[in-house]
Amino acid sequence: MFRKAITPIIFFCTVILAWANEQQIISLTTGSNEVLVKVQNTSELNFFSLKLETKQEKLPEGIIVSSPSEQVDIYANQVSKTGLYLAINVDEQVKEGFYEIPLVLKDGENHSWHFTLTTQLNDKKPKNFDLEQNYPNPFNSNTQIKYTLATNEEVHTQLIIYDVLGQKICTLVDEKQPAGAYQVVWNGTNSTGNLVSNGTYFYKLISGSFVKVQKMTLLK
Repeated sequence: MFRKAITPIIFFCTVILAWANEQQIISLTTGSNEVLVKVQNTSELNFFSLKLETKQEKLPEGIIVSSPSEQVDIYANQVSKTGLYLAINVDEQVKEGFYEIPLVLKDGENHSWHFTLTTQLNDKKPKNFDLEQNYPNPFNSNTQIKYTLATNEEVHTQLIIYDVLGQKICTLVDEKQPAGAYQVVWNGTNSTGNLVSNGTYFYKLISGSFVKVQKMTLLK
């Protein structure tokens, strides 16, 4: 599950981190957020088993960051084909403003690179429900889907991927969610974790009485 051209943000040593959108400042909302991070290797060396870490004691109060166990290998002078994911949860008590999140990228030989992810929290609740066009589209490995919920209470929300025959591929979201802006990354896999084939897919948002469908294209 685990959200445009990749724009380099921070330069450090031989590795660059890039966020999967054009903004150097990542927008957050209260509740759950997902950020897709790609790695660019600018050296003549190969790095294996790269993963992202952060220390909770160094994070702003009310913000929790976790990184799933995914790892990537990155060869000399290349950009990682897949990304690393950050799950960022923001407590409702956190005030609007800018927050810096320290990150450490480590490889299997314990080399490390330090970065800072700059974020902005905008806690204004959306006025309308919406499901945006995924980005990038077409995509070849990961794509980010954004949607907004406008409700006075938590509503059961589903975000489901279908193929052109209307068969369910996977469910990205299936839970009660309050009003807010959300972003989810789909990595082109089905419910069993297998990569799907090239082609056209549909993603459907169901939240209360609101239903909207968008189309996307996977090209490997």
